[in-house]
Amino acid sequence: MKIIKSIIKTEVTYDDEMKNKYVVRKEWDKNKRKALVLMKNAGQADDIVLDQTTMYVVNNLAKLDYGSAIIMNLFPSIEEQDTNESATENLKCVQEEVTKVDDVIIAVGTGDEVVSILFIQL
Repeated sequence: MKIIKSIIKTEVTYDDEMKNKYVVRKEWDKNKRKALVLMKNAGQADDIVLDQTTMYVVNNLAKLDYGSAIIMNLFPSIEEQDTNESATENLKCVQEEVTKVDDVIIAVGTGDEVVSILFIQL
């Protein structure tokens, strides 16, 4: 019998009011490649809960031999309309995170109906 243990380290970055989610970082192997996945809208995932999109991202990146996923969205609001301030802060976060990864993946669509994926190798 074999027992396999693993840990997925999760870090989520919000604004002070918890109205905008900027970064969801999941790491399961720090020695493997890192991917930044840019999507459209912030989902329901947090430091514990996985939404369907986050689950798809993690599962597929693991199959592609990545060790971590940095998930970001073009529109970070989780409660209200996006503001200029949230858009500016989000862009700063994207610019910072893109320097920390091996590849950038732009995903458009929802669930099983992903319209297109643009893969950018840095």
